[in-house]
Amino acid sequence: MKTLSTKKLCGIAVLTAMSIVLVSLIHFPLLPAVPFLEYDAADVPIIIAAFLYGVPSALIMTVAGSLLQAFALGGNGVIGFVMHVLSTGGFMVIVGLFYKRKRTLKSALTGMGTGILFWIVEMTLWNVLITPLYMKVPREVIVKDFLGYIALFNLIKPTINCALTLLLYKNTHRLFDKVWAESHKEKGGKDMKLQSAPETEQEEKSEINPIPKVFLSKSVEDTYKLAETVAKNLTAGEVVLLDGDLGAGKTTFTKGLFKALGVTETVTSPTFTIMNEYRGDRFKLYHFDMYRIESEEELSELGFEEQLFSDGVSVIEWNKISDLPEKRLYVSVKAVSDTEREFEINESTDI
Repeated sequence: MKTLSTKKLCGIAVLTAMSIVLVSLIHFPLLPAVPFLEYDAADVPIIIAAFLYGVPSALIMTVAGSLLQAFALGGNGVIGFVMHVLSTGGFMVIVGLFYKRKRTLKSALTGMGTGILFWIVEMTLWNVLITPLYMKVPREVIVKDFLGYIALFNLIKPTINCALTLLLYKNTHRLFDKVWAESHKEKGGKDMKLQSAPETEQEEKSEINPIPKVFLSKSVEDTYKLAETVAKNLTAGEVVLLDGDLGAGKTTFTKGLFKALGVTETVTSPTFTIMNEYRGDRFKLYHFDMYRIESEEELSELGFEEQLFSDGVSVIEWNKISDLPEKRLYVSVKAVSDTEREFEINESTDI
């Protein structure tokens, strides 16, 4: 989508600049025994990009950063470029795919752990192959005297960068969302202000029933009651992600949710229109159904970014968008019998 592409490009540009600045300012030997192996934090913004925008964006940043590092910042030329792309690129593919499969802290940690193991094996082998060319010593000497230190370095470096990513990701995501939302407010401030949440919203939210983690619905009325509880807990700018098989009850839940939020008109599934817009008592409401969308790239022409990053509430069935606002609610629906539905609800399980 045009606006999504703009936002993504801006985010990638900022993170790429951060990566270049970090490698320029922070690089030093970690282990005195192998001073030719230096630590740098350039991969931290790239890991953040893998989580925010996906593997392709992280790979673009990897190639761009590796080129600058190898040929403009005193790197090791072609060999340094190739080694950087292979190590960082392979790591980003692993981390990004794990996180894309399920956007949870557990998936992120699993991806990072797997990526670190990959890094240790790959880069230790590469260092054993390449280092003798620089040091002009037999490979047997490298294996005998330095192999342990090389492996240790390749454990410590990605581990530090992963730890820094976990510390910085949340605030970076929040900052990017805020900047993007503010840019939309400048363009359409009046409409955005109409949707703003009341100042006492957090106080009101603390006085209502919490959303259950698991709920067994035995009827449409039960589903509507659950939807009403969820509706009372929603805040401006929140996204509700619905997951479940066809016919599981996602649209029924959405009807109950929008009814509780003050929508009086008939709520229908936007299977063919992709998005339907409604106005509730507190927010504008957007109902997305992306079942017919094959990929995020296909959405690039539809221009729904403004709705997703507004002060309204979006409900998305069959989500295909990787870059979403930080405030998210995950609702999974499973048919237990012809009349019973099991709901599992989690607040944002992002990192």
